[in-house]
Amino acid sequence: MRGILNFYKPIKKTSAEIVDFFRKSYNKKVGHGGTLDPLAEGVLIILFDEYTKDQNEIKEMEKEYLATLELGKVSETFDSEGPIVKVNFEKIPKEDEIIETMQKFRGVIEQVPPIYSAVKIKGKPAYKYAREGKEINLKPRKVLVKKIELISYNWPYVVFNIVSSAGFYVRSFANDFGKAIGTGAYLAKLLRKRIGPFTVEKSLTLEDFQKNFLEAKIRLYGRVQGVGMRNFIKNLADSFKIVGYAKNLPDGTVEVILQGKENLIEKIIDQFKFAPSLSSITKIDIVFQKPDPVYRVFSVI
Repeated sequence: MRGILNFYKPIKKTSAEIVDFFRKSYNKKVGHGGTLDPLAEGVLIILFDEYTKDQNEIKEMEKEYLATLELGKVSETFDSEGPIVKVNFEKIPKEDEIIETMQKFRGVIEQVPPIYSAVKIKGKPAYKYAREGKEINLKPRKVLVKKIELISYNWPYVVFNIVSSAGFYVRSFANDFGKAIGTGAYLAKLLRKRIGPFTVEKSLTLEDFQKNFLEAKIRLYGRVQGVGMRNFIKNLADSFKIVGYAKNLPDGTVEVILQGKENLIEKIIDQFKFAPSLSSITKIDIVFQKPDPVYRVFSVI
């Protein structure tokens, strides 16, 4: 494994545990492109070796979430880890009240991170102070909610689709929304659907690794068009029984999709150093992801 991995983090696994798993599995330097809470699932970007230098750039990318809130209760951690306490409230809000309250969270808002978070205080994560019973005063920070949409409302559950800037805490949003609507709320379920261009539909699961049928999306930069590069890659793919395509892009780069067993894809990438003599590859972007759609042959486009 090399480059960037679009991975589907399951519930009850920490981001650190996932990083440690891949570090031990491949014996490589591994980082991630933004923490996902243990009780959340979805897109977690894993970076290997020299690609770890891109992790800060990925962390700053736009995020998209599907958030399920349970109204009428609050949580000390703002999520289902709890403890969770029922709230006394005057009435069950109607859908138009949900929508009206939701509008208050669109645009630039101020948000205080949860005390049970990885925000550093004097070099130490806030959650460690919280678990030690120490009082924490985190300052509000400005975040951008680019889009918020009501997906469904069936008391006591309300589901939102949220597109936000980096630094937005969905748990804090759930707690703040509960205060604003007057019933209390906590984050019952969270799916991270997207980080920048990396979508959950293309996220590889542990089951995908067990099946050992992956996809590498590759972009080649440099003098790579008009030099026999696509046919060179097709010959390699055919010899290793790998499917996909090689395509010239308008910006002068070559896009390559390789689908098949991980070790065979790696062998093809290793052969790029023997590319046609007239070519010159100056940079390679590699993203491992779910093969969808699945190709039947390797084509030159």
